[in-house]
Parts: sequence; C-alpha cells; structure tokens
Amino acid sequence: MLQALMTLSDEEADLLIRSVHRWCALNKVSVDSVDGRRAITTAIELMQTTDKAVSFPYDLSVRLEKQHVCH
Repeated sequence: MLQALMTLSDEEADLLIRSVHRWCALNKVSVDSVDGRRAITTAIELMQTTDKAVSFPYDLSVRLEKQHVCH
C-alpha cells in the first residue's frame, strides 16, 4: 500500500488523505479500524483507476457504499 502512495503526486496524495479522513469522520470510524483501512485501500485503487476529478470524495463514498463498508 505504501508503494502505491509513493507514486502519487503531492496533490493526489493530499486529496486521497483528506478524502479518507473526511469519509471516516462522516462514518464515525477510525482510520486505523478495519473500515478505515478498507477506505484507504479503496481510495488508492480509485486514485489509480480514475482521472482524479473533483468528485473524488464522492466517488470514494459511492464505492465504499457499494462494498457495504460501515453497514
């Protein structure tokens, strides 16, 4: 997982980290929890497979919802 983060630009890494922290706060889970770690993994996958549009935080939430994280 760390290697994938190292390939991101500073802006991409910042967006990913802020998005995960925001999602975790909204869903009342710790970043260090199982769901938090799943959010990080999903965010990395999403960052590597999308054009990183402004909708990244929304896209992350949708993808996690489809995976039934926090349900």
